[in-house]
Amino acid sequence: MPNRGFRSNSQTIATQIDNAVLQDHAIDIFSTAINAVLPQSMVTKTLKLNGDQLIIGDETYDLHGNVYIVAFGKAVLGMVRAAEDVLEDHIAEGIASVPVGSQEDMRRVGKWDLLPRNNSRIQIIEGAANNIPDEMAHKAAMKIYSLLDSLTEKDLVLALFSGGGSALLPAPYPPVTLEEMAQVTRILSHKGATIQQLNTVRKHLEILKGGGLAKVAAPAKVIGLVMSDVVGNDPQFIASGPTSPNNTTAQQCLDLIKSLGVMSVIPESVISMLVKRAEASRHLKGLETDQFAALKYFPERAEYQYKNATTLIIGSNEIALEVAQRRARALGYLPYILSSSLVGNAITTGEMFAKVAAFLCCSKAHQSHKNSQQLMQLELDLIQSGLSKTTVNEMRMLATESINTNVPVCILGAGETTVEVQGSGKGGRNQEMALACGLKLHEFNQTTDSFEHNILQFLSGGTDGQDGPTDVAGACADPFLINWAEKEGIDAQEHLDNNDSYHFYHYLRNGRYHIRTGLTGTNVMDIHCMLIQHHEFHTSEFS
Repeated sequence: MPNRGFRSNSQTIATQIDNAVLQDHAIDIFSTAINAVLPQSMVTKTLKLNGDQLIIGDETYDLHGNVYIVAFGKAVLGMVRAAEDVLEDHIAEGIASVPVGSQEDMRRVGKWDLLPRNNSRIQIIEGAANNIPDEMAHKAAMKIYSLLDSLTEKDLVLALFSGGGSALLPAPYPPVTLEEMAQVTRILSHKGATIQQLNTVRKHLEILKGGGLAKVAAPAKVIGLVMSDVVGNDPQFIASGPTSPNNTTAQQCLDLIKSLGVMSVIPESVISMLVKRAEASRHLKGLETDQFAALKYFPERAEYQYKNATTLIIGSNEIALEVAQRRARALGYLPYILSSSLVGNAITTGEMFAKVAAFLCCSKAHQSHKNSQQLMQLELDLIQSGLSKTTVNEMRMLATESINTNVPVCILGAGETTVEVQGSGKGGRNQEMALACGLKLHEFNQTTDSFEHNILQFLSGGTDGQDGPTDVAGACADPFLINWAEKEGIDAQEHLDNNDSYHFYHYLRNGRYHIRTGLTGTNVMDIHCMLIQHHEFHTSEFS
């Protein structure tokens, strides 16, 4: 399949439309959202240079070749380059930890503006293959530690970080080993732990997380510029909060491990450290007069953190969604943002989007007094799925406006779902969500007339361009996805049960439904897009 992602060249909706056109529009909207949150533009908007002074918001910093840059995450190559372009010779030194293959990917697609300058003073280290901490990432973390530990009160640290930063900055407290940290990450991820839960555990096991980076850099000033990949944009969870006070506890980590049923398979050194830290927290009052002891046993306490760090969110999925909404409107759709904080199971969320599509189509049909009972059931299902009554009512009004104006609908969402790995296949949360949506759309198409005279297209994609340990950003689905699979002898449900959404999409129609962007250089979680076009005369051999 030709690369259909990371571009924005669709034309305005035509009178005659089919699923291929809708897929092009969905990709266009997704690509436009990505382009709106490319990190170099976010950094350039934030850093203002006035002679030998750096202005960030309301704060001014004197510069004299005293800027040190540390960076880690999937989106930091462009952030580093933007900082270099603004600060130039004011940068003394720097280290950036980025995913394996990042630089080559940028070169291959000609994104030279995302790569460091030829005379760069910032060392780039690639590691964390498949988003798992490894020796190269650990090497980068230790180099960052050494650099920060040597600074004085006259120095200024720009900490640039984004999603993926946790795996790219591994520095476990002894006796916990790097391999044990990687093991913990795999175990919790396979059990469906959220990014907040994963990073809560990491903050209590690693030196540079949970405010640790700011503590090591003190007394130097630290400014954290962050591309958020966390629902709610809480800086203490983005890349495990290296510049933010840690407001979680070791006991919460133990409770999480127990609730996931993995206490027996987590390394003993990890459990031992968490137990000791939990016990120390219960005896904190006895340590309050001994700051050294408090830092040793309970370093995440906010009152013991150095007051040298500021953290700013400069990019988020809310920005991407607003731009996606404008692009959808420009393409001729009535856009509606369902939520910027979609979480939970990827399959459940995919099925929810299918129910949203069915609800909107039934709401249109209800204008002619059809499908009243089915509409009521769908409304109840959506509320039980977690949507508010207000949201459901707003979508009903959207359907009315769509039928009255003959304008198609675009439902947008964003967030970060999870996958509980039970099979041995290959995939990611966006492909799994799209496949689950396709199965549910097929079910509705087989058992109801919900989609009569409507064409639908659903897209779910990761803004970083990498959905799980795969080479795609995500996938699309429509009511005929499963028909095509059946025609080609591919069992969709079997692939979903085996967490093998990647191979389902890879083989189906030569990968037609896969979304390929390559690494985009940014990361603000996932974007979801459902397009619905009324078409009175639509017929199709699966479209």
